[in-house]
Amino acid sequence: MKKTLLITSVLSVFGFNAFAQNVNIPDANFKAYLVGNAAINTNADAEIQMSEAVAFTDVIYCPNMGISDLTGIEAFINTKGIYCELNNLTSLDVSANVNITKLVCNNNQLTSLDVSSNTNLQYLTAANNQLTGLDLTSNLAIINVIIGGNNFTSLDMSQNINLTHFYSSSCHQMTSVDLANGQNTNIAGFVVVDCPNLSCIKVDDVAYSTANWTNKGANTSFSLSCCTVNIPDANFKAYLVGNTSINTNADNEIQCEEASAFTGTINCQNMGISDLSGIEAFVSLTSLLCGNNDLTSLDVTQNTALLTLQCQSNDLSSIDLSQNTSLGNFVCVDNQLTDLDISQNTSLTLLSISDNELTDIDLSQNTNLTILVCSNNSIETLDVSNNTSLQNFNCTSNSLTELNMKNLSTTTLSGFDATSNPSLTCIEVDDVAAATSSWTQIDSVASFSLDCGNTLGVQSQNSADEIMLYPNPVKSELLLQTSQTISSLRVLDVSGKTVMVLTNSAQSIDVSTLSNGIYFLVVHSDAGTWSKKFIKE
Repeated sequence: MKKTLLITSVLSVFGFNAFAQNVNIPDANFKAYLVGNAAINTNADAEIQMSEAVAFTDVIYCPNMGISDLTGIEAFINTKGIYCELNNLTSLDVSANVNITKLVCNNNQLTSLDVSSNTNLQYLTAANNQLTGLDLTSNLAIINVIIGGNNFTSLDMSQNINLTHFYSSSCHQMTSVDLANGQNTNIAGFVVVDCPNLSCIKVDDVAYSTANWTNKGANTSFSLSCCTVNIPDANFKAYLVGNTSINTNADNEIQCEEASAFTGTINCQNMGISDLSGIEAFVSLTSLLCGNNDLTSLDVTQNTALLTLQCQSNDLSSIDLSQNTSLGNFVCVDNQLTDLDISQNTSLTLLSISDNELTDIDLSQNTNLTILVCSNNSIETLDVSNNTSLQNFNCTSNSLTELNMKNLSTTTLSGFDATSNPSLTCIEVDDVAAATSSWTQIDSVASFSLDCGNTLGVQSQNSADEIMLYPNPVKSELLLQTSQTISSLRVLDVSGKTVMVLTNSAQSIDVSTLSNGIYFLVVHSDAGTWSKKFIKE
C-alpha cells in the first residue's frame, strides 16, 4: 500500500513520462559517482532515473572528484545533504533541494550561492570560494556557518536565532558583519580572523562578546551599532584616526561608539582643516580646539557637553551656541562674526571675541563672566552692568558711544582697557572717584559719570544741574560753575593719584603748580559724584 501511494505521489508531481525519464547529468565525473552509488542507482544500470533520484533521502557525497557541473542535483528533491567540496564548480543550484539540512561546497569557484529556498538548512560550509554575497535571512534553522575565504563585503546573520557556530576567516573584503540576533549567548564557536577591513561586528552585548569571542583579529571590535562617522575632510580624519584615545580599535575609521564615548579634548589646531563634519558624533566631547584652520562653518549643536571651545583664526561668519549651555570658555578671535547670541551660555567665564565684525553683543545673561575681550569690532553700545564678576575687560578699538559699567567694583575688575574709542565720552559707573583712580585706560575725551544720560560735555551744559569748567585747557586758575551744592573737590592725575584736595565749595581752583598734562576734577555734590577732565598747559 505504501509503495502504491509513493508512486501515485510521484506521478502526480512529475507525470508518468517524467517519472520514467533519466536525469540529465552532463558532468561525467558527477554521473560516474551517482551511477556507482548503489543506494542511488538501485537498478544498477548506466543511468539515474527520476524515480531513483526522488526516492533517495540520504546525502550526496561527491567531494574532490573533479566535478565542474552539478546539473542533475535538482532531481534529488528529498536528499538531506550535499557534500561537493574540493571540486571545480563555478555555479550551484540547490533551489529544488528543499529538504537538505547540510550543504558543504567549500573550495570551489562559486561566485554566487542562493540558499533562500533551503529553509531546513542547518549546516553550511561555503568557505574558499569567490562569493561576493550571501543571503541567509531565510535560513532560520541554520546552526553552523563556515564562510571564510570569500569576497563578501557584508553579512547579515541577525535573523539566524539558532546560530551556535560562526567561522569567517580570510574575508579580505569584509567590512561589516551583523551577529545581533538576540541569542548571542548560544554562539559557542566563533572565529573571525584575517579580515583586515572588518573593523566592527554588530552584537547583542559588547561585554559578553568581548569576553567570550576572543578568536578575532586585533583590528576588529564589537559594537551595538557598528556605524562609522562620516569625516569628509582628510586632514581632520587623519588626526582622529591617529589619536589612540579616540580610535581605540586602531582601524582606519572612527566608529560612532568610539566618538560618543570620547570625553576628552580634540586639539586639531593648525592642520589645514576646512570641514569639521563628523564632530557632531562626539556628543560627550568637553573641549574642542580647532583654531588656525580654514573653517567657514562650524556646527557644535550636538556637542552639548562642551566646556571649552576655541575656534580662533578661521573664516567663520556665524556660530550657533544655543545648545552649549555648559560652555565655560569661548575663544573665537579673528573671524568674521557679525552676530553672536550667547544668551543660553550662562556658564561662560571667559569670552574672547576680538577681531570680528560685531556691532553689538548682549551680555545680560552671562553673569559668571570673569574675562571679557571684545576689542577690534564695531560695537557701539556695551552694557556690562550685570557682569559683576569681571576681573579683566578689554573693549579697545570699537565704535563705542555708550558703556555701562554700573555695579562693577574696582577691587574685582583690575584689568580694564577702553582706549581707541574716540566717540566714547562718558562711561557710567557707581563710584566716579574710584573708577577715575583705578580704571585709567580710557581715551582723553572720555570720563566717568554716575549718569551719562544727564552728563554733557565739559563746556556745554545749560541745565540747573550742569557743571562747567573753564578755561579748558587752563594755565593757572580753573573756574567751576554749577548750581549744585559742592561738598568737596579732588584733582587726580592720569594714573589715578590724588594731587589736590579741596574741602570747601570753592568756585575757583589754583592749578598753577600742577605739571602740564591731563587731569580729572572729581566733584562731590548733593547731586552725586561727577568727574570732569581738564588739561593743564
